[in-house]
Amino acid sequence: MRRSLGVPAEAADEVSLHTQVSMTKLLAVLALLVVAGACGSDPAGSLPTLVITTTTLPGATPTVAYSQTLASTGGDGTYTWVITDGAMPAGLTLGAATGTISGTPVGPSRSFTVRVTSGDGQSAQRALSITVTPALVITTTTLPVATPTVGYSHALTATGGMGGQSWSVADGVLPAGLTLASATGEISGIPTGPTSSFTIAVTSGDGQVAQQVLTLVVTNALKITTRALQSATPTVAYTQTIEAIGGAGGYTWSIQVGALPEGLTLNGTTGVITGTSTGSGSNFTVQVASGDGQTAQQDLAITVTALPVPLQSVSAGALQTCGVALTGAAYCWGGNFWGQLGNATTTDSDIPVLVSGGLVFQSVSSGHGHNCGLTTTGAAYCWGDNDHGQLGIASVGIRTLPTAVLGGLTFASISAGAYYTCGVTTIGEAYCWGDNGAGQLGNGTLADSDVPLAVAGGLTFQSVSAGFNHTCGVDAGGAAYCWGPNNWGQLGNGTHTSTSVPATISGGLSFQSVSANDYHSCGVTTTGAAYCWGDNFWGMLGDGTRTSSSVPVAVSGSYTMLAVSAGSEHSCGVTATGAAYCWGHNSDGELGNNTNVDGSAPAEVAGELIFQSLSAGYAHSCGVTTTALTYCWGASYVGQLGNGTTSDSYVPVLVHFP
Repeated sequence: MRRSLGVPAEAADEVSLHTQVSMTKLLAVLALLVVAGACGSDPAGSLPTLVITTTTLPGATPTVAYSQTLASTGGDGTYTWVITDGAMPAGLTLGAATGTISGTPVGPSRSFTVRVTSGDGQSAQRALSITVTPALVITTTTLPVATPTVGYSHALTATGGMGGQSWSVADGVLPAGLTLASATGEISGIPTGPTSSFTIAVTSGDGQVAQQVLTLVVTNALKITTRALQSATPTVAYTQTIEAIGGAGGYTWSIQVGALPEGLTLNGTTGVITGTSTGSGSNFTVQVASGDGQTAQQDLAITVTALPVPLQSVSAGALQTCGVALTGAAYCWGGNFWGQLGNATTTDSDIPVLVSGGLVFQSVSSGHGHNCGLTTTGAAYCWGDNDHGQLGIASVGIRTLPTAVLGGLTFASISAGAYYTCGVTTIGEAYCWGDNGAGQLGNGTLADSDVPLAVAGGLTFQSVSAGFNHTCGVDAGGAAYCWGPNNWGQLGNGTHTSTSVPATISGGLSFQSVSANDYHSCGVTTTGAAYCWGDNFWGMLGDGTRTSSSVPVAVSGSYTMLAVSAGSEHSCGVTATGAAYCWGHNSDGELGNNTNVDGSAPAEVAGELIFQSLSAGYAHSCGVTTTALTYCWGASYVGQLGNGTTSDSYVPVLVHFP
């Protein structure tokens, strides 16, 4: 038996007790560890793994609200969401607690990485992308022109949107005969209706809608409207425009068959034929093509006439014109109903015809339906209408050839009015004959006369002018007189009282010449100042107003005039420099300024021609240039312009001689 260490018995009992307590605590701790492991307090090994189950996201549409919630499994079910890389499309946000992506996208498509963290500390990531579909836009902004009776097809186009497109007309209607295919956006058919504007709508599969206002022009069929061309004259510049209507997109002109006369060319863009002819006339076929693919053709011809006959003077009447060549031969053109062309026929002519009889004239004057001329010996001849004895041959009835005026008088000048005629002899005596219903013969009576009668008053005249039914003249001292009806103040004496004998014009002006026509008169003073008086309804007094005047009023513009000619409802004058001006009525282009707009002040005649004399008729005007070429403009109902056509002209056209 081992020997005792000498520990008291009480101490040994205390040690044994402490040992037991320590063992008990150790066992308790081990028990707690076992219990803790059984309860799953280990995060890595006891809870499901956290996973983001959303693998793709639906596309977004600009301006359309977007909402999509991300989904995940695992962890403890309490999640926090965050973008860890990249960015979502502008306008969208991610709800950290809900995982919901929401907003209204305005930005482009984007790719990004999203991470979710669960309450137990697990986390998971997923790479995602959101495609932002472009906004739906109709890219068709204009439509090709359609042509009646011609098949039409054009597909509308749009960009953006998703899932197909559906087309419709949201407002207005397509031109009759055309339809819109809903599935394809094609407008097709054969148009028969007029141009129209309408609103097109397109809807994409993702719900977007776009609209566009369009206009579909339906043109008229292309057609060349020019049916005849003016004749050309050798050595004279030629310009003629071929006209067309219909089509769209501009014209292109060409000669398809034949050729133009040598020296002339066709402008392919404007359709203008220009040049100076050096060859003979020709026939040809011209074609015009429009920008919308239409073509049209027309057979035309240009006649090259002989060189113009140089004239020394010209006189425009009502429907006819006459002139005297440098050789003294007389020519007339236009209406010939009463034989006023003097060629032994009553056939109209749109080019000059030689007055028969072989007479050598110094001057010719055209009236309403008759003409009179003076030979170089001062003998007076008249031809044409003679219902009132205006031919002065002691009988009535038309004459188609020049017939000598009776009385054996030797005249220095002669003037044919509407239905009467006046002249001044070489000794200054004035005579008139024909219609006298308004006292226009000036002999103190109202009786017609078929032979010349002296104008009352014993005045010595240098010239007289016979109008419609009033007459004016200038005496040897420059005093002006008028007689006849005065309802518009056309006698210029400050009254509206008619008189059958000469009455002095008011104002004390000294005139070198006067001119009378329908209801107004004009004159030029010895200083070159122009005055007019009488009716001013169309502005033919030229003073810038339309107020009639019974006394002379100055023509505006302060021009120095060589002469002024009063027409029916317009007036024309030529300045000292040869410039031509016209004013008054212009419905037929009688002012020659390339318009048909009336004017109450002088407007320069187009063409920059230099004239030596002018004559204003009923609705046309004519003049002779300093190179003896004759031009006319205005109405040409029966060919009174003398250019080979019956087409009116707003600008001077050269008189063509056969």
